[in-house]
Amino acid sequence: MNEFGKQSTIPAVDDVAWFEVDHQNKRQILIQKDMLIKQLTRDGPIIAASFDKLASETLCQCSELTARSYGALLAKLPCVDDEGFEATSSRLIATAINNFTASVEVARHGYPLQYGTLVRGIHETLAVVLVLATEKMALEDFHGGKLKSTKCITKAKQILPHVGQMWAWYSDFFVHIGAQHASLDPPKVWVKNDAALRFITQSMRHDSWLIYVVVELVFCARFSDRLYWQRDGQGFVFSPNERGQKQMEEFLFR
Repeated sequence: MNEFGKQSTIPAVDDVAWFEVDHQNKRQILIQKDMLIKQLTRDGPIIAASFDKLASETLCQCSELTARSYGALLAKLPCVDDEGFEATSSRLIATAINNFTASVEVARHGYPLQYGTLVRGIHETLAVVLVLATEKMALEDFHGGKLKSTKCITKAKQILPHVGQMWAWYSDFFVHIGAQHASLDPPKVWVKNDAALRFITQSMRHDSWLIYVVVELVFCARFSDRLYWQRDGQGFVFSPNERGQKQMEEFLFR
């Protein structure tokens, strides 16, 4: 039996991609040609099911908040040739939501290191949107290819401190190659109290919340009861009301 409860059999010679005898450890190493296919169709769904069971509450919370965020984008999202602020921001935020969805899929199938790589892109995308929302020439620079996304992080943190707090850490730990990338951590069934699982579920709540907060700023006029942004002169300032504080506690401090 293998880890996933399937009966092991001796494969035909034509199905073998690699075979050798490890004399030092007194074992045989045999890799079949369908290794990738088995990971995707046999092992992957079992791993994903274990994640879904353990993270069901977080998945439901994030799904609801992400749906609200996406709903605010729909009016401008089809305007693919519109280079205005709302249409451009809608497409960028949709990309961030796609990154979020992809990161969850990667995590579900047992890849925490790769999860972090995708999450970093969410933060960088939202930082660009915040700069577009607050700097006069940023939109023109963006469409002209002059706005550097990594340079937006520092500016975005001044608008919404939660953006960028983890960006540098995601960059250093997940994106830039370090010792952690040389660790042996194959996909495996998720178990309760796994440290990586706790990190991922906390990160998921944080990122779905962050997307919603940025959406609320971009489409302030569409939110009659804003939770996070209050008018300050000609603009808005991040100032959560009572409901916003309660939601922050639910998503950020559990």
